[in-house]
Order: sequence, then C-alpha cells, then structure tokens
Amino acid sequence: NHFSNSAHTAGSIISLLTGKYPTTTRVIYPPDNLLGNDSYEHLPGILQKLGYTNADISIRHYADTLDMNLLNGFHLANDRRDVGNPLTQFFAPVFSIYPEQGMFLKQSLDRIFGRLLHISGIRNLEDVFETVMLPELLDTDIDIGRMQNLFAFMEEEETPFFIHLHLLGTHGPKFRPMRPYFSQDLEQSSNHMRDFYDDAILDFDRYVFEIYKYLEERSLEDNTLVIISSDHSRNPDIGLPIPLIIHF
Repeated sequence: NHFSNSAHTAGSIISLLTGKYPTTTRVIYPPDNLLGNDSYEHLPGILQKLGYTNADISIRHYADTLDMNLLNGFHLANDRRDVGNPLTQFFAPVFSIYPEQGMFLKQSLDRIFGRLLHISGIRNLEDVFETVMLPELLDTDIDIGRMQNLFAFMEEEETPFFIHLHLLGTHGPKFRPMRPYFSQDLEQSSNHMRDFYDDAILDFDRYVFEIYKYLEERSLEDNTLVIISSDHSRNPDIGLPIPLIIHF
C-alpha cells in the first residue's frame, strides 16, 4: 500500500525528500523547482546540520536535487558541490531576493559551461533524454557509473553519510539488461516488454547485493538504514503501488 505522490520523477523525489505534496511545493515536472522556504526544508538539510555528509547520485535535469533548487542539503550532487561551493555562496543573496531569476541565471551559466567543456573536448555533454528513454542506444549499462560513484563516495567518507542513489535500469520504456535471462534470444520490438523488464529487475537485485556486500565488508551493515523504493511505477501511474523496503 505504498504509492507515489506524483507520476513524474521530479515531483516524486522532491516529495520524498521534503515530506511535502507536489501541490504544495509546485514541483511537478522540469523546469519546476523549489522556491522560498521549501528550498531549505528537507531531510538532507536536517541531516547535514547533524554532521552528515550527503550525496545525490542520480540523473541531471530529471532527478538532480540541485537542478530543482534543493539547497543546503547535499554536499555533492552528480559531481557538483552545493554545501561549501564558493559560487553557490556568492549567488546566495541573488537567489534569496530573486529566486526565479536566480535559478534562470544559475541554469544558464551551468549550460553555457557544459557546452564550453564539450566544444573544448574536456567533457562530453550527456544526452539526458537518450539516457532515460533510449537506453538500448547506449554503449553500456546506464547504472554502472552511478554504482561506481556510490562506492567511491562511501570509501572516502568517515563521517555519517546520507546518499540518494537513483538507478534507471528498470525505468523503461526500453531496457538494457546486463545478463539476459527471461529475455534471452528475444528481440525488444515494443515498449515495456515484460521479459526485458524482469531482467532489468534482476540487474537491480544484483546492485542491491553489491551494496550489502560492501556494507558487510566495512562492518556497516548493522549501522546503516537502507530504504529501497521507487519514484513512480512502471508506465507512470499514481494508481499502481510501488516498492517500499526498509532495513534497519
């Protein structure tokens, strides 16, 4: 009996992290973002004040908390720093007085900088739409990099940490299973084919196993709260239940 408060990723994730309805925060779908007090009232912000180091490992524009203006919560959000970032602190007065214009300025500078890095050959621009909607066109599994970032972050941190890890393998409408089992020798000729979806779930299960194995190796399994859920159901439908597993 666990349901999403939004059929879209952005609205659902902000609802999970703030404890507020999307109709309250007005964050439903990009480019919606948090404004005013809502930007600062959230679980990561509470934990950060208690000495936690927080990381958001997700996907830009759809699930990235900094893109949605969740402030003073995550120290690291997809390779960008919020807490302790001099640039963020410099623009903080502008964001507080002119929140909508400040967000436009922030996003514009971010996109200009990304394009300059792409043109200079330093870092390629990620096609976010392709990553989410067309994973079969990618060179590798879409979640390998996120898992690597997760383990790298946990390896470095000695303080208590809070991590929001957003995996995409089960998203659809097409899937790219690492080890086909149910879908072996089948062609993915249409969207949301169940055998390919089930294989994507098997991939997710393996990632959960890897996380628990890592926690056990570092003797953290009895001191870590693990919550497994989803931001929306398959074929996003707020009427369908979604997983909620909590391991204390």
